[in-house]
Amino acid sequence: MTIQIFTGTLTDAAGHQASQDVAVNVDSLAPPSWGPKILEWIQPLPDSTGAIIMANPGDWQAKANALLPGQSLYLTAGEYGARGSTFSWTRAGIATAPITISGIPGDPKPIIRGKINLNGPYQRWSHSIFDGPTGPTGGPGPNGESILVNLQGNELELSDCEMRYDYWHAGIGANAAISKYRILNCYIHDNGGYLGDYTDAQSNTSHGLYLSPSYYGLIANCVIEHNDAKGLMGRHDSHNLMIVHNTIVANGRKGSEAYEQTHDWTWANNIFLNNGNVKGGEGLSMAGIGPGFLNRRNVFWHNNGPSLTDEWAGVGTTSEPLVADPKCVRPAVYTPHQDPAPDWDHHLMSTSPAIGYGDPDYAMPFDFDGKPRGTSPDCGAFQH
Repeated sequence: MTIQIFTGTLTDAAGHQASQDVAVNVDSLAPPSWGPKILEWIQPLPDSTGAIIMANPGDWQAKANALLPGQSLYLTAGEYGARGSTFSWTRAGIATAPITISGIPGDPKPIIRGKINLNGPYQRWSHSIFDGPTGPTGGPGPNGESILVNLQGNELELSDCEMRYDYWHAGIGANAAISKYRILNCYIHDNGGYLGDYTDAQSNTSHGLYLSPSYYGLIANCVIEHNDAKGLMGRHDSHNLMIVHNTIVANGRKGSEAYEQTHDWTWANNIFLNNGNVKGGEGLSMAGIGPGFLNRRNVFWHNNGPSLTDEWAGVGTTSEPLVADPKCVRPAVYTPHQDPAPDWDHHLMSTSPAIGYGDPDYAMPFDFDGKPRGTSPDCGAFQH
């Protein structure tokens, strides 16, 4: 076992910061290709240290594509872009000085409309709502609908964002061979179903995240909820993805699937709940070429109906799964359409068996709400 130490930073709503050293253990259950690189994927891109620039809906695109390495563009609350428009963020940061677009911490999140392309490298986007549908943006979906947030460059990071109400294919997509990206503490819900209708022919094509192909990605501390087909889907030769501490719930067909030539994915410390109850499937499907798939200490309940044999499937190493009701406060259930005002609550009740069940070797230092996980991490996005 290898023990690595790095420093995580927690920022509260008032902007106060505190640092905490975090030990990350890499044990023999991890695919060899992860190794010490785990720090690269868990540790966020460094904070931007240059000038802070303010923007409003009238000038934000020009300012975003004029950012210099280390600079941050803060969006005041309001609506940005428009349905049927496309914004491509083409400006590049560098490894020691990424560029950032963010809502103002503590203020309401700005609402971003239309299709967004992140072309990288070293771009961070935080504290924003990406609000679908995209509208006619030239995409291959019905009437030109597209993926809502498209990752097209390396070293990208999305954090503290919400992706919702896309009509076609995915709330977040990686449709280029990108690598080293992080999707952290995001709420990804109600994507797919043209016109928001989940009874149409998209039951195998519209997902919360469609990461295909992409390499060396971390998806962590996210709530992936009530998407038409699959919560998180990967195809082609997507490889070396780490999917940890997510609550993946009430997606129409499957919670997460690795398919075709995918290999070397790790799912650890997640909750898979109420997935595939209507459209068939599992909580977790390891359908790629393997054998480097690892299903480690995930909690499964009521995926593809009450049969416990349908909670996960495929070729890979399954280690200490827990089949039990995670006892979320108000868990999402499937409905045949996008929820216009979801009111689910996936915090854990005090009697949840997911409390303390996470493997510290794959633990994130903080949860969805910014609460430190400590030495006894819970499964799912929320630490009790």
